[in-house]
Amino acid sequence: MFKINDVVNYSTTGLCNIVSVEKREVAGSQKEFFVLKPIIDDKATVMVPTDNELLISRMYNPLSKNEADLFVAGLPDILPFWVEDDRLRNEEYKKVLISGERERIAAVIKALYIHQSHQSQKGRKLRSMDERFLRDAERLLCGELSYVLGKESKEISQLVLNSIKE
Repeated sequence: MFKINDVVNYSTTGLCNIVSVEKREVAGSQKEFFVLKPIIDDKATVMVPTDNELLISRMYNPLSKNEADLFVAGLPDILPFWVEDDRLRNEEYKKVLISGERERIAAVIKALYIHQSHQSQKGRKLRSMDERFLRDAERLLCGELSYVLGKESKEISQLVLNSIKE
């Protein structure tokens, strides 16, 4: 179980410090919450009910340094995950980001980098939805790897970009 001062990944928020466990009154009864502070935004606070299994399942430990090194080494083997239909892509990419599955997040990033390159060649930009997914996916994956490996997030983004085989 998680405890105060642990660093965890939380759903689409990214890396957070567990700063406390507090009881709050909700709908007339006392509930206990993990209080999370996102590492990239110390003004934000996320409250996760300790009795909500679904939300707790979205809290997970960051990779170890060794696991992160192995993950980065395996980046070239991760295939892009592109969904042609805009509406379906929106649904699928939301699921991927919520899942926290690093390989799938990397696959989304790769697909969006490739699509961005193709759009740029046509003199176009990414759709705002795709820009948001790329930004969020990079924040989640590159933020964690940056934290664990002690590198700049932009350096991690470049590693992902360099791993793309078109």
